[in-house]
Amino acid sequence: METDNAQNQNNAPASVDVNQPATQSEQALGEPAAQPVGEAPAPEAMEQQQNEENRAPISIEPPVGRFRAEGGQESFIILNPANQRYAFKVKTSNIDDWRVRPVYGFLEAQNQSELVVQRLDGPPTDDRLVIQYALAPPEVDGPRAPFQNGNGAVIGEVTLPVKGE
Repeated sequence: METDNAQNQNNAPASVDVNQPATQSEQALGEPAAQPVGEAPAPEAMEQQQNEENRAPISIEPPVGRFRAEGGQESFIILNPANQRYAFKVKTSNIDDWRVRPVYGFLEAQNQSELVVQRLDGPPTDDRLVIQYALAPPEVDGPRAPFQNGNGAVIGEVTLPVKGE
């Protein structure tokens, strides 16, 4: 019985030499080409690694807020999985319809903080809350300090879309 070069008698794929480029049939099947040892990673792999490194160290759950235009209140959790302490400041695109507390706060390393968002009665809107954050070493007095005097301490921000429907 003859066997195909790509399969053995059990219909299992034959071994692949990782030092050879992927064949057109392997690429057509969506299988990634094996990368020989010692070669630079593919541009896609480098982009994925950069995206992971540039990912914001803090996140918000849930990621979107939906409120009745007539008003309401919801709690969100700001998560800090990093090993660093951050100070945060919350800004809004529409101060007439939204209130938040706290406006300033600390996010301890590998911890979380509650953010309470209140929608006041008003017309339907699509707005956003922007949570800016800055490193906050233990000697920092109060969460406002990194954001005062325009000292450029902000290292990033996370946007929370909020909708009054």
